[in-house]
Order: sequence, then structure tokens, then C-alpha cells
Amino acid sequence: MATNYIVTAHKPTAVTCAVTGNFTGPGDLNLIEARGTCLIVSVVTPEGLKNLLDVSIYGRISILQLFRQKGDAQDLLLLMTARYHLMVLSYDAASGELVTKAHGDVRDRVGRPTEGRQLGLVDPEGRVLALHLYAGLLKIVPLDLDNGAELTAFNARMEDLYAIDMGFLHGCDVPTIVYLAEESTGRFLKTAVILIRDKELKRGPLKPQSVEAQASLLVAPPLPVGGAIVIGSEAISFHQQQQTICTIDPPTVHDSLISCVGRVDHTRYLIGDANGRVLMLFLVSEERMEEGE
Repeated sequence: MATNYIVTAHKPTAVTCAVTGNFTGPGDLNLIEARGTCLIVSVVTPEGLKNLLDVSIYGRISILQLFRQKGDAQDLLLLMTARYHLMVLSYDAASGELVTKAHGDVRDRVGRPTEGRQLGLVDPEGRVLALHLYAGLLKIVPLDLDNGAELTAFNARMEDLYAIDMGFLHGCDVPTIVYLAEESTGRFLKTAVILIRDKELKRGPLKPQSVEAQASLLVAPPLPVGGAIVIGSEAISFHQQQQTICTIDPPTVHDSLISCVGRVDHTRYLIGDANGRVLMLFLVSEERMEEGE
């Protein structure tokens, strides 16, 4: 009887997620890439990128984010697979290996998976992880990390079925998310406060604001800027303190299908489109404009 032997002859090369930060050391600048089931950790050197780790993950990586808890000198890595397996990893410089700080399974027995991509991010203070995996629900994971600890999560009901994209507002005493919601009348920018003790969400400090109908990406700049940047197919807008501060519609945005955005610093952002072009977005305050900068 004939038999077939099936094996992966070549490792994945398409990059599905990528983050930068200080993962392997306080003074190291690292590029971490998710390529399907592979995790690649590199360090930036004067000669270019130097590969440090090439690790196979049991599952396709869907969420990848670096974060830092209060008092830490370097970043931790949050990773989740498409089948809802969650882990927090650190780097051991002595052994040159990854260490699992915490892990968990955040699947629900019931619930309709979100129609868009899986969303996950850690608040700026490293207190909680927010995941949008199922329609109408925001899964909250308190980040109490001990080596090998199992993460526990609870669901909080959202006002909207789906969040197109979301982020954490900076400078808030209580973890506060800002997200893009779609309703029958259009898309809106909304906020919600996470009440960990009560295990629920309440309306955030900002009133819902109407945004472009095709808005799909959201960025929450760190302080001293704060607020939220909304990127659509025709315009880019900046929202802060209950109002739209500025809206621009350059021709390059009309001609591009913007697919990703990355922060350089609190006033500069790189924007990439489906054609491989890279644009730079600058945030210029009124004070700097008056000074002629």
C-alpha cells in the first residue's frame, strides 16, 4: 500500500506581525517578527540586523506585542496564537533562551468569533491585557506575572458587537480603551473604562465622535501628545479632548491602501500601504507652528 510523507520543506518567510523594543536587554534595540509559526528575534547592530533566536511556536501567531511593567528595565513579549493560546515571554541573557513568565488559554466555549482580525494590547502601565476575540465582548486579562503562572481572564460586555481597531489612552488612572466602532449610521470613535474589580466596562471620558466611513486604523500616541489618530482611506484625523483637532486629506492617502502604521516617537509615525510605499506622518503642535518650526 502506497504511503505519503508530508513535511514542511521551507520555513515561513512572510512576516505577519513585527514589533520593536528593548527585549534582550535595556540597551538593545530588537526587531521581533512573527512568520506564521516561527518567532524571529534580532538585534540592531552597526553592521545591521543580527539574528539571535529562531523559535518554532506550536500554533500560528496572531497577536504580538512588547510591553513593560512599572519598574522593569526591559520589555516583555506578549504572544497569542490563532487558537487562543496566550503566553508572556522574557529573555534570559545568561542562557540566551526565552523564559515563560505566564501562560493561559483564553478560549470561550460559546461565543461568535469576531469577523475582523483578533485584537490584543496591553495598557501603558502594564496592568491589564485587553483582547477582542468574540462579538460584543472584551476579554480582560490582569497581568499578575510569576514564572510559569497561569493567566486568568474575564469577559466584559461592550456597547458594540465589533471593534475595528483599538488602543489604550495614555495618562489615565484607570485602564481606558479607545476603539473604532461601526454602526448603521457610520463609524465612530468611542472610549470605555475597564473596571477590574467590578469586571465590567463603563463609558469612557470622551463622547462618541463620528469618523470617516472607511476608517480602519487607530493609534493612541503616548504623552505628552495623548489623544487618538484615526487613519482612513481618504483622510487622517487627530482627536483629543472631546473634539477633532485636525484632519488632513493628502493625495498620497487617496492613492494608497494603507495597511499598517508604526510609531517612531511620540510625534512621528511610519505608514505603509499595500504597494510597499512608506509614508511619514508628523504631529506638529500649535506652539511649535507659532515658533516657526
